Amino acid sequence: MRRLGVVGLLGCLLGAAQAAERPPTAWSLEEVLSRPWVSEAALSNDGERLAYVVMTPDLAANRYRMDVRMRELRDGDDRRVAELEPTPAYIARTELTWSPDGRRLGFIGGRNGGRGLFVADVETEGGVRSFEAGLPSAVGVINVGTLGQMRWSPDGRRLGFTVPLPDAAGDARQPFEVGPNWAPPFVTERVIALGMLDVDTGRISVHALDGLSVHSFAWAPDGERLAVAAATRGDYGGFMRTDLYLLDTVDAQPRPLVAQPGPDVNPRWSPDGRRIAFATQAGRIDWDQHHRLGIVEVAVGRVIYPLESHWARHGGHVEGYTWLGDLELLASAQQGFGVVHLRIDVHDPRPQPLQLEDEGVATLVGAAPRAQRLAAVVEDVTRAPALAWFDLRTGRRQGLIELGPTPAGAPLVEELRWPSADGTLRIPGLLVRPPGAKANERRPLLVFVNGGPFTPRRWYNLGAEYPLLAFAQAGYLVFMPNTRGRGGFGLPLRHAIRNHRDYAPGPFSDVMTGIDRLVARGEADPGRIGMMGFSYGGYLTAYAIGQTDRFAAASIMDAGSMEITNWAYTIAVNEPKRAVSRDLLGFGSVYDPVARQAMIDQSPMTYVSRVRTPTLFEYGSARTETVNAGLMLYQGLLAHGVHARMLVYPRTGHGILEPVLRVESGRRNLQWFEKHVPVAAVFAVRSSRGGTEAP
Repeated sequence: MRRLGVVGLLGCLLGAAQAAERPPTAWSLEEVLSRPWVSEAALSNDGERLAYVVMTPDLAANRYRMDVRMRELRDGDDRRVAELEPTPAYIARTELTWSPDGRRLGFIGGRNGGRGLFVADVETEGGVRSFEAGLPSAVGVINVGTLGQMRWSPDGRRLGFTVPLPDAAGDARQPFEVGPNWAPPFVTERVIALGMLDVDTGRISVHALDGLSVHSFAWAPDGERLAVAAATRGDYGGFMRTDLYLLDTVDAQPRPLVAQPGPDVNPRWSPDGRRIAFATQAGRIDWDQHHRLGIVEVAVGRVIYPLESHWARHGGHVEGYTWLGDLELLASAQQGFGVVHLRIDVHDPRPQPLQLEDEGVATLVGAAPRAQRLAAVVEDVTRAPALAWFDLRTGRRQGLIELGPTPAGAPLVEELRWPSADGTLRIPGLLVRPPGAKANERRPLLVFVNGGPFTPRRWYNLGAEYPLLAFAQAGYLVFMPNTRGRGGFGLPLRHAIRNHRDYAPGPFSDVMTGIDRLVARGEADPGRIGMMGFSYGGYLTAYAIGQTDRFAAASIMDAGSMEITNWAYTIAVNEPKRAVSRDLLGFGSVYDPVARQAMIDQSPMTYVSRVRTPTLFEYGSARTETVNAGLMLYQGLLAHGVHARMLVYPRTGHGILEPVLRVESGRRNLQWFEKHVPVAAVFAVRSSRGGTEAP
């Protein structure tokens, strides 16, 4: 008979305590990761119809089912428009778009093993026309799966879209020469053109703009002119040189309308055709990639920026906008962990907030001014994305499409603020508590650092790659410090990384001061703390475990370079990526001795000999460059006798997308933290698949 010993006996007693205290309403990993949600929506121009896409994880098939549905807002009738082929990725887009008369709906989706373009007549039974994955055109066969933005012409006869031109055939026996801005994987510049589908005849035409690559476009109300955002290059850095052009007809030569540094994209015409709203960096090139709102008068080219006061105060970019009249817009902008909706009069510099009657984050879908109606996708940390519509005058909610009630016993969410270590900044964060947690009860703490660095909204599960809600339901406090360098909380916080060349030490101190606050409040157990992060958050986790031994365990998901100089040498004269290094990381040229030393000082590999924290690494097989980065630190930990495991997920790039792999990753992480950061006598929730061995 196997002898249990003291450790085994404690494990048995702990398991009994956990089973006894497990609440009946707790969510399993599958429940957290399998809730259906509304992924896209579109409101018809008359405000009477809402089209939306329901994504439903199917663990048995390892796919996401995709249903295109429609709700008649007048009588409440709700029906399926089309069932699309399931997809392995939860970020698949359909580009839902209504015809001007609200009778036809255009979208893209899977069909017969390929991608198709669909036009549904919603007033005709079975009236869905499909255009196969390969559409013939004068420039070759157009792959529907590569189509981008879609827009109906004002007369409803044509459906315009952006599409990459077929690659020119090269000599497979010869190498190709790369320029200074080339970077692997082996991609070359792609030229994006305008495509036009005659919906009645099914004929397609492709219009390449001379010397330009199209980003986005919009039809003028007269149905002839187009506003086009385009760049002279289609490579990595071309986006930062995107300007606005006018085309008198789709075949006409483009005329510059707004030409300035930085991107000017996503044009929207005012109803009278006299103005165009667009997203912009207001004449600056900044790889922080914030967008502000610009409005240009078409006749004279004069540009105004109506939300500069909001940007200066909150450092939050514009996330959507739509015209309400000839002189009025509605815009959504980041503010804190949420989104604020602002009514803008082009002649009044003071935008007026529109408060929507709903909790959480409302992502603008569209507005129908004649019906005085606004539609938005609404969600919160414990509430999967649903679809709501509101009175445009008062913000009062008129209706809701929710795909199932939020299960009882949901975790509790609190917003926090605390001073930075030097007292110059106020650091925001979110704390997710297990249901029923008492304020003075010390619990194990799991720290999650988001990628970017960018600020997540109060999205479901915080939009995280880790199942944070399942961790909270398992009895952990889950803490997400919004470290410096992120938007929504003012420009000093947003620009703190690049202004002080502080990619790691300052953000690391933000994490630690937040932890100290929770320990001082009597909530976090200082002896049971774990840390995890995705992308940049994974890098910061790797840096943190080399600075302190306070973490009992760590998890790193798809973090990039662990030795920053290695990456910096590969982009030494790559102008766009050097700009990324400057604007986001705060580093100068690697050939500058001061900048190089800063990179060395902020590289996790510099401190590998100090690490004592057991660490789990998770990477995707499709991104060999980041796998190699993770492998470097993983091997370094093993060489220094640190317990480490490395998992590489098949068919995976930057982030785990397939439903079965997402559940498996969640299970592995929960087991890893349960082993090294035990919940003790607090209840524990495991995957319904079972399994108790650590990964």
